[in-house]
Amino acid sequence: MNYKRKGKKIVLILLIVGAVATAIGWLVMLLWNWLVPDLFNGPKITFWQALGLFLLSKLFFGISGRKGGGHWKHKWKHKMASMSPDERERFKERFMCKWDKTPNPTPENVKEETHK
Repeated sequence: MNYKRKGKKIVLILLIVGAVATAIGWLVMLLWNWLVPDLFNGPKITFWQALGLFLLSKLFFGISGRKGGGHWKHKWKHKMASMSPDERERFKERFMCKWDKTPNPTPENVKEETHK
């Protein structure tokens, strides 16, 4: 009797997964065929192509559905917490220089600036 309940639960889950996948496939197909051909002169796609496109995007951009960066955010908070205030400040300066495309402050440059 317990096996019947599990079997029904599995069938119900498969039906729900199938219905959600079908809805997502149709939604992606409708949105693509509504927007892409007019905006970018792209081709129209079929349901199966839309479902494949959705699955491909999930592979590229992640399946987990976590918000806010999850693991890497925790890792960086831990790394920053283990640094001294001076180390943290130097790290921030190097990070900003990297993204600002300015030369990294080397110890020689810092000494020259302080002695001028």
